[in-house]
Amino acid sequence: MTEPDSEGTTRPTIAKLADGSSTDTFVTVTKPHEPRPVCAWCRRPLARTATTGRPKLYCGQPCRQRAYESRRHAGTLGIDPENVLLRKEELERLHDRLYELEAALEDVAMDLQDDHSPKAVKEALDHLCGVASRLSAFVLEPITN
Repeated sequence: MTEPDSEGTTRPTIAKLADGSSTDTFVTVTKPHEPRPVCAWCRRPLARTATTGRPKLYCGQPCRQRAYESRRHAGTLGIDPENVLLRKEELERLHDRLYELEAALEDVAMDLQDDHSPKAVKEALDHLCGVASRLSAFVLEPITN
């Protein structure tokens, strides 16, 4: 809301309620966060490109080729192309990383149970971020042949 002042310029005013009282509440308006597109094969973030044309699905030709080979391999095995075949070792690596994250969450909960000082919170957050970053850099490699 704006009102003209004595010089004729408009200035922001505080909102008035129906009963004539004013509020001191400020509202911050932000745009919703748009998820960054990721490669359909390796799940790494895609570079931002122009807004015209079809959106990119793959980060490069190697990922496009691997996705094609995977679809072909799925067809020869008679499985749905949307399903992914993984080596047992890949799945075990993922389970190990998820277990590390679960243990870190438990550690942080226990550490902060009695000590809420800024130093303790920072140390807990650093520990949690370290474990989470190892998981976020993790890439599963599906079987393509």
